[in-house]
Amino acid sequence: MFKDLDKKKLRISGIIFLICVALLAAVLIMELVISGFSKKLEFIHAGDRWSSDSQRYAAVDLYSEEGAMERQTVENWVHSIDEELIEASVTPNENARSWTWCASGTASLRLLGPKSSESAVVTVTAGDFFVFHPMTFTYGTSYLNDDSNPMGIVLDRNLAWRLFGSENVIGMTLSVGDFDYVVTGIASPESDSGPYGRTYGTAPRAYMSYAGFSKVSSVSLTCFETALPNAVKGFAKNIFKEAVAYDAARAESSEVSDRFSISNRWKLAGELKDSLMRQNKIEYPYWENEARIYDYHAASMTVAQFVLLIAAAVCLLASLIILGKSGLSLWKIVRSVRRKHSIRGNIA
Repeated sequence: MFKDLDKKKLRISGIIFLICVALLAAVLIMELVISGFSKKLEFIHAGDRWSSDSQRYAAVDLYSEEGAMERQTVENWVHSIDEELIEASVTPNENARSWTWCASGTASLRLLGPKSSESAVVTVTAGDFFVFHPMTFTYGTSYLNDDSNPMGIVLDRNLAWRLFGSENVIGMTLSVGDFDYVVTGIASPESDSGPYGRTYGTAPRAYMSYAGFSKVSSVSLTCFETALPNAVKGFAKNIFKEAVAYDAARAESSEVSDRFSISNRWKLAGELKDSLMRQNKIEYPYWENEARIYDYHAASMTVAQFVLLIAAAVCLLASLIILGKSGLSLWKIVRSVRRKHSIRGNIA
């Protein structure tokens, strides 16, 4: 049955089919790389850390211009989200909370330690900031989410060395004006290279509660992050949309836990030509700037995946056409298999 095959065409068909397989493997590798981007961004997985009963959560965030979000505005949003969840029959168990949030802004502040006085970039936080950003602490831990005792401060290793000449300074104090702050933790940056290293920067950094920072200076909050129940896709985003009123010309919100979905990546791919243009004055924190670098890479890879899939489809079609011209067809293979089974059955 296979004696009259054109072996040259058969080999060409096989080579083209292997090219098709290689193209599909490249698409799969790109998908694994994009999945790795997601794992690098802790804040988009805040809902997974918050959930204690495997309930599905989604992270929905908002970023704004300076001056567009005040502390009272955030409190009003928190209250509105509570009401929306209760209205939707989402109620927490006793002594539990059904969702979590944090708000933050960035300011510069001069800190006085026993060794020197340094100007630092300070991330000012309210709510459960360290649930969204579980830093690696070389020593100590985060300060409590408690406005009644706001005088804790977290330093990065760079700032600790400059202020104290050491890293293990937990419990020691530094001064800002007339106020003393207790060092509760020394945070270690994730990396000094790659997207995180570029967006985190080389300036020394500190983290303070909004209540503590407000004793010595003022700050505009520019980031509001939430982790909301999301048993049904889109539920969390709709709750956020109903409860959080903001000026779309000065702020933007999105479901960041879904940012690497195929639909989002494809949408962003269509906007790549405009991605380098700054069209607003929204202040993005370093973690969101890092995520946006990965967004760009993921969107570019998605375009490449689409091209490779088209090429793989063309190769598969060409391979099948040449295979048919070689004299071999799927029907002949099926007939051959059936005949072999029939012969074996007769012998038995």
